Amino acid sequence: MRTLSSLPAAVRQYLVVTANYWAFTLTDGALRMLVVLHFHSQGYARWRLPHSFCSTKSLAWSPT
Repeated sequence: MRTLSSLPAAVRQYLVVTANYWAFTLTDGALRMLVVLHFHSQGYARWRLPHSFCSTKSLAWSPT
């Protein structure tokens, strides 16, 4: 950890933001996959699974 503290502040901030972005991306993808697998085990049709994701994304992105 000594080498991380010796880096300039801008580089440390970049690394923190990048690490958080990657952590969010991986966990978000894993959670989505768990949801898809759950609905698949419940017997949802193949076309219904992506449609449910699209509808929730369109509701979350409503312009104000």
